[in-house]
Amino acid sequence: MDPNEFEQRQQEVNRQVLERAASDAQFRQQLIDNPEQALQSAGLSGQIDALQTALAPSEVQGQAFTFLRVCLFFSSIRRCLLEGETA
Repeated sequence: MDPNEFEQRQQEVNRQVLERAASDAQFRQQLIDNPEQALQSAGLSGQIDALQTALAPSEVQGQAFTFLRVCLFFSSIRRCLLEGETA
């Protein structure tokens, strides 16, 4: 999978997570409490697994920044969700 296709697929998964979190309070809470379980129950973990396995070993090093960006993205979502609860 080329980097552009990977990024497009990653953005699509991100969009699905955000839309679901915005429209489903229970999913949003699950994302805070247990992100892995929330993604699995929403049927999104398979898409994330496919993205991870789609990268060939030679691309993994070049795409390491993408993994970090995904981690930061989910951390920021979690932080926003937690801040929203206290507001």
